[in-house]
Amino acid sequence: CWAGDLKEMAPPNEWLVAGSWERLIDYDTPKWPAVVHVQADVRLVGPDTGVGPANDLLSANLMARNAKALGAGRAPWFYLSSNGCAYANAHSDQGPTQYYKFETPIKFGAWNRLRMALNYRTHICDFFVNGKKIGSLPFGGSGEQFTSALIEMAAWNDPSFDVKPYKAYWDNVLVWAMPARK
Repeated sequence: CWAGDLKEMAPPNEWLVAGSWERLIDYDTPKWPAVVHVQADVRLVGPDTGVGPANDLLSANLMARNAKALGAGRAPWFYLSSNGCAYANAHSDQGPTQYYKFETPIKFGAWNRLRMALNYRTHICDFFVNGKKIGSLPFGGSGEQFTSALIEMAAWNDPSFDVKPYKAYWDNVLVWAMPARK
């Protein structure tokens, strides 16, 4: 089990990130299209900050990372928010970045299983909370390959928001691939 808390303060109007962990994998999805699953049990502990995206002040994140030969790529990410919801986001060549999709209530302070299934043939990511599919988003673009899974705790540095009571936990981080069907 890996745990993180936010102790260091960044300058105002910047993100605070606590000890992120990243596992490099570098799977050649353009050559061997696959459905890559990124899953973790995630727990966020601390005071509930209210309802809706405006109260998303701190999050425990699970990310899938992509890269192209010429620079960084786009990828989906999934997280538990301090407002008691799970949210999905995705960068894509197929349109603008999509934020705050599939607002799904979670058991705040309890373990929740987050899973993303990234289909590198269709560039659609399916998002699951506690085994239930909550939606799909386009991600990435052609020629991108899966490079890593990342976990982190992050908050927007607002001097009026106290990050000290929050802790995030991750366990059972899994990444696996299955051939993508046509």
